[in-house]
Amino acid sequence: MTFPLTGIRVLDLSRLLPGPLATKHLADLGAEVIKVESPAKADYLRFLEPYYKGQNIGFSVLNRGKKSVVLAFEEEPGTALLLQLLQRCDVLVESFRPGYLSRFGLDYEAVRKSHPEIVYCSITAFGQNSSRAGHDLNCLAVSGLTDSLTGVGGPPVPKTQLADVTCGLAAGNAILAALFARERSGEGTYLDVSMVEAAYHLVMLDSASARHGVGAFHGGHLTGEKPYYRHYRCADGRYLAVAAVEEKFQTIVLQALGLDDWDGAEEVFLSRDLSHWLELLTPLDCCVEPVLEAGEVLASQWMRERFGDWETPPALHQASFGEVQAGCALPGQHTAQVLGLDDARLAELSRLGVVAASV
Repeated sequence: MTFPLTGIRVLDLSRLLPGPLATKHLADLGAEVIKVESPAKADYLRFLEPYYKGQNIGFSVLNRGKKSVVLAFEEEPGTALLLQLLQRCDVLVESFRPGYLSRFGLDYEAVRKSHPEIVYCSITAFGQNSSRAGHDLNCLAVSGLTDSLTGVGGPPVPKTQLADVTCGLAAGNAILAALFARERSGEGTYLDVSMVEAAYHLVMLDSASARHGVGAFHGGHLTGEKPYYRHYRCADGRYLAVAAVEEKFQTIVLQALGLDDWDGAEEVFLSRDLSHWLELLTPLDCCVEPVLEAGEVLASQWMRERFGDWETPPALHQASFGEVQAGCALPGQHTAQVLGLDDARLAELSRLGVVAASV
């Protein structure tokens, strides 16, 4: 199978989640992704728990299938080596604070002089007009998404990095659009991708409604205020997601529960285990689903129906599943190959601390 990005080479200087997620999707689509880490500034995610087979599991999932180069690109001769490598790449993705790479002549304006076809994507928390530090939780707060996560009965507790993930998806989408535009114009472009702006898209409809004083876009449905659109606790402590917005679905659910209205729904759901309610309600197709735990998702009915055996999914999706065994390169595993270094030059640069190579 020929993948749509076959022949595209991506230089990935990013760390943690948004950038590596964006380049993971490019790799899924067939691009050759070269992850470059400085010996002094390796990807922090490598060193965070939880570990699997001696490596952070998130790092393994996000960076599998990529080539690994360890290069001190902040000083010569590493900077020159990176610039030489960049001339053979179509895309550069970085997630440093604004202005950091300009210290080494690696900013967009400097790079485009010798490589006008480059698609250069910078990912930051607040955009290139702000050098403030920020992580996912900060971006959720500023974007308005934290407030939208506040339901009935408790503070917001996001259990996944929503700003990081939406930013990674937004960056990947922007890069694809830029590559498409380059096919027509022959010129690259600069992409300024902000985590806050990406997260804002999740709440922009509510934000627009509030700005114009017309109330919440969702009409209060998403906060748990409506009994037909909320999570219900079952006898075994598991939860059922009931999203019976339309009256026809509400009628089906209430009839199945033996109720005339929603007043007693909470008590009824608490009377039996989750499995009972799934057996009763799933065949009725009334917008009722189990709240799955993370470890259950890949074995879920939807996943099986969508992809069959998830361990051998369709080719286009093979790198999209959270498994480590597909192969994450060792640090510097491809340093010599990618940079074109013979044994003598590799040994010399390794001795000087410019590169590192795993064999």
